[in-house]
Amino acid sequence: EATLAYDADNHAARKLAGEARVARRSGFSLHANDTELPLKNVALDHRGVRFSIGGARLSSPLVGRGHLKNVALALAYALPSGISIATARVVLRQLRPLRRRMEGYEVDGRFVLDDTAGHPDSLQATFDVAAMLMRPLEMAGRRMVVVYALRGSRGEDINRRNARALGDLAAEHGVRSLVITAS
Repeated sequence: EATLAYDADNHAARKLAGEARVARRSGFSLHANDTELPLKNVALDHRGVRFSIGGARLSSPLVGRGHLKNVALALAYALPSGISIATARVVLRQLRPLRRRMEGYEVDGRFVLDDTAGHPDSLQATFDVAAMLMRPLEMAGRRMVVVYALRGSRGEDINRRNARALGDLAAEHGVRSLVITAS
């Protein structure tokens, strides 16, 4: 019996799921109660994501709204397919980001957030996570430095849009150092 998991907060996904000929639908939502899997008490910070499903509290060390939605989509499929909340809790705690996808690590006492953002929307997501991670660091007098590779192979139009987005986001987030490199 097939399960169609979808993001019920996305209007197009909700419409397509409603029209699909499947045995079972399982939509997650961060904002509504009228779905099969409403996530409640969502918290996003430098430690990852935390939320409740029913009475169960779950967490993952993955950071950012994008990772939260990926986790929720996986749960929207796994739970109706027979995976228990207890098993899901253990697995979620062990998750690590894919290489260069909101991957954080320390280098010489500096925290690095590495993401292969290649579109203005993904740059926005990266800056949102960086700003969230910076809050506790700013209290200690740390600052954000952004390094971005603007590669010519993407085309002049996307490079121009990314450069504008980088400048706007750097100004919006108070970035003092913006380094643009070719690789």
